[in-house]
Amino acid sequence: MTAIDLLANGAAEGLRIKSKYKPLYTKETYLKTWDEAVRGE
Repeated sequence: MTAIDLLANGAAEGLRIKSKYKPLYTKETYLKTWDEAVRGE
C-alpha cells in the first residue's frame, strides 16, 4: 500500500486504519518508559 492509496477518495482507507488503531502506550506511559530507559533504571 502506498500513500496515494491511503489518501485516495477523501483518505477513506487512511481514516479507516486510523480509527481501528489502538496504541500500546499512552503518551504519559511512553514518556515515562523512555525517561527510565535513558536514565538506565
